[in-house]
Amino acid sequence: MKKILWNFLCMVMLLFCMAGCNHKNEEADMGFRVYYINKQETKTVAEPYVCEADTTEDLIVELLAVLETDPKNTELKKPVDSKVNVLAYTFEGGQLIIDFDENYHQADAPKEVLCRAAIVRTMCQITGVDCVSFLVSGEPLLDSNNQPVGVMTAETFIDNTGNEINTYEKASLKLYFANTANTALVSTTETIAYSSNISMEKLVTEQVLAGPSVQGVNPTITPTTKILGVTIKDGICYLNLSADFLTLSYPVSEEMVIYSLVNSLTELPNVNKVQISIDGESDMLFGDHILMSTIFERNLEIVETE
Repeated sequence: MKKILWNFLCMVMLLFCMAGCNHKNEEADMGFRVYYINKQETKTVAEPYVCEADTTEDLIVELLAVLETDPKNTELKKPVDSKVNVLAYTFEGGQLIIDFDENYHQADAPKEVLCRAAIVRTMCQITGVDCVSFLVSGEPLLDSNNQPVGVMTAETFIDNTGNEINTYEKASLKLYFANTANTALVSTTETIAYSSNISMEKLVTEQVLAGPSVQGVNPTITPTTKILGVTIKDGICYLNLSADFLTLSYPVSEEMVIYSLVNSLTELPNVNKVQISIDGESDMLFGDHILMSTIFERNLEIVETE
């Protein structure tokens, strides 16, 4: 009887160990993926990687080191060039800020986008890292239009099957500007050619700030306003703009300025509401009565009916 019981217990232990091994293998299969750049510098490529670290801070350090190391696959390139040094990083409130030295600027525009995509996609896999932003010698990284690149997520970089990450596509956007009398908003539909590495919410914001490209409508927002960051979480678009936004450069109301952006952004399927901050702060008034900490919803009452 004791022998039978012992055999039974051994079988149970063996099955438990096998299950544990399978579970461990599943966890390994679900490990991190490090993104590299292909030799032709046309796309990012993910390679499986099992991290040794287990805390957020240690994972950041480990993955940053991996991104600076040549991959085993000789057909791939590391995203952080040997000449580029990571000066420091900070992590707070779900945002990882990486500060590179001036050598970061040596990469040409297409490669820089790929480097950025590889780094952001790798780091955003860490639990707790919601977004990433880049500094160069302590200053915000600027794009080709001298606008701050701002906060990035893995979704910022759109891959198109069979295409390069920095190819161009066309999008039909519904945007809201002022009518000719500057008394109400009107909707316009504009076809925009855009780089596929930009998020749609940032594209919409850029187009509203730039003003209309069609006749019969007027701009609403001071054109020197800069985009400092655009992120989406739980259907809310968090928009961080420079202080120029608070200056009325056109004869329109503060409501028209706000809702030209809000109504345009909420035309996107993934945006239900918008919260606007100025230089990272929202505890202020725009004009006499609009509290910037408000989470704005679409307002069609301010839109002129045909």
